[in-house]
Parts: sequence; C-alpha cells; structure tokens
Amino acid sequence: MKKPTNARAEYLALHPHEKAVQDVIIKTLCDRIGTFRKETEKFAMHAVNLCNDASEIGFRIIELWQDLPGGTMTLDFWQQMQGLFIDQYGQQISLEQLKIFVRIHNATPSPVTDPQVAISWRQEIMKAAGFQLESGSVGTTAHEVDYYNKLFANLDPRKVSLPLQGLRDNARFGPVAAWPEEIKQSAILQVAPMKKEIDAFWDELHIKTIE
Repeated sequence: MKKPTNARAEYLALHPHEKAVQDVIIKTLCDRIGTFRKETEKFAMHAVNLCNDASEIGFRIIELWQDLPGGTMTLDFWQQMQGLFIDQYGQQISLEQLKIFVRIHNATPSPVTDPQVAISWRQEIMKAAGFQLESGSVGTTAHEVDYYNKLFANLDPRKVSLPLQGLRDNARFGPVAAWPEEIKQSAILQVAPMKKEIDAFWDELHIKTIE
C-alpha cells in the first residue's frame, strides 16, 4: 500500500526558512491561545466572585433596611441618609445601586458556582458598581440567551406571592392596606416601573397582527 504523502512537510523540508517562519507563527499562536485560556479561567472565576460579592452586599443592605423603622428604605429615609453613602473614593452611591444589589441577592441567595450564571448578571453587576450603560453596550446577542424562557421565569407569580404573603404574615407589616403611608409610597416607587413594563407587554400581547 502506498503511504500517504505530506506535500507540505516535503515542501518545508526543502525550504528550511519557510519552515522556521511557520514554526514561529504556530508557536506564537499556541502560546497566545494558552494564555487566553488561562486569562479566561481567571475571568470566569472573577465573574463568580463578583456575583457572590454583590449578593453578599445585597444581604447586608437588607439587614440594614430591616433595622429602619418600618423595615425598609423609604424615599424620606434615603433623602436623610444618602449623604452617608459615599465610598472610600468619594463616589456617591445611589439608591438604585443599593436596590440592584438587593435584587442580585434575592435572585442568587445561595453562592453561585457556575460562571455562566455569574456572567449572565454582568449588566446588573456593572450597574451596581455605578456604571452608566447605554442600550446594547454589552456584547450580548439574541442567540446567547433564551429570552423567552428567561422572561417567564422572571414573571413567575410565586416570586411575588410568597414574599408578599410573608410580609402580610409578619407582625411588623401585616395587610398591605394597613401599611404606613410612607412605606406604601416607597413600595409604589419600586413597583411602578415593573408595572409599567408588564402593562405595556400585556397591551402588546392583545394587538392583533394584520394578515
């Protein structure tokens, strides 16, 4: 049986200079890909650490809020306390940042170990850090996330009904109608943007397309 020939190897054997150039290029590529892999491993672990750190910060914020009269950060309390929320670099921390940390904790109460889960929170993490993101500034394309299932996972009624019932059963809160007016107003400020999005989505679902 005739042995297969390796035309490229035969050519390079006759042209040592070209072989040396090719060897350098391939070695450089392999080294860069190896470095890229190691840096990506660091990036993935850093993403996990950031996500868990954000969740821990959210937990501490919840603890702080629970010690306030009424057990929550109302707009009135925030106006009185916002001057205290300045980091060691002199950067003002916003109420929205605190709320984002709380959202991350509520969604990830247990430590995250999967880098993909951590990376899926990258926009919220950046906003929690104070970055002002423009629409589409993060490199996510439609095929990267199953947005349909993700949408309805976030719209799971149990995510609202269970903690809401817990508040109703809590002696410090009780029935919503009996909440102090300042707590109601704080709740309205947080619920209103979500209600606006859901109402708009509901209206779009009922628009009949023209055949």
